[in-house]
Amino acid sequence: MLFGWLLAATIVAAPPGVPLSAHLTGSVSDATGLPLAGVTVELRGTTDFVIETDSKGAFEFGPLPEGEYQFDATLAGFGRSIGSFVWPQE
Repeated sequence: MLFGWLLAATIVAAPPGVPLSAHLTGSVSDATGLPLAGVTVELRGTTDFVIETDSKGAFEFGPLPEGEYQFDATLAGFGRSIGSFVWPQE
């Protein structure tokens, strides 16, 4: 069984000359839409993070400096979900 992502980014305004940063929040659910707790979510890039989703399937990374990132979510008994993004988008 596969699972899906719901992602959102919060952009933090910075004065001129100060690098941008953002927080990435999201949730992981199964094919029926039920939230999945205990999913290992890894974010690799300029800064690396490894966390588990909470009881509502939610997670948060940040602050994220500018750069390229790859994400990977795994949970025993489910498929693996991977992807990538560039922050900020060009």
